[in-house]
Amino acid sequence: MFAGHVYDVAVTKNAETVKLIAWLGALGATQFINFFRDESSIEIENSFYRRHMVSMHTFGRIVIADNGVRIGMLESDWVDNAAKTGSFSLGQSRWPDDAVLLTAPTSDLQRFAREHADDTKAVHERIELTRTAR
Repeated sequence: MFAGHVYDVAVTKNAETVKLIAWLGALGATQFINFFRDESSIEIENSFYRRHMVSMHTFGRIVIADNGVRIGMLESDWVDNAAKTGSFSLGQSRWPDDAVLLTAPTSDLQRFAREHADDTKAVHERIELTRTAR
């Protein structure tokens, strides 16, 4: 299904755990991680309601080291400011809470990711995971 490595991810916050799938792959020489929801972990019996669940992806640049990983996620404030000033070249829409939703084709998103992989203003939200001994 995917070229690259695929991982199951569990995210826990306030005693609630949700499941995601993470795909690691490269665009050129840069590695990226792409998160999307695990459809099999959602148990909604009402099919009409289930059809209204929007499936989306979030992605970031990932650097893998011996003792952990560092993930740089796209900075939402940077995207919001660029969208408001008209300097954002990707297709977009707004959620009801005014957050920006990128709606560009995959090829445009990949080009954007390659172009901004080293832009510390665009890729600013950092997640660092460190390996610890058990």
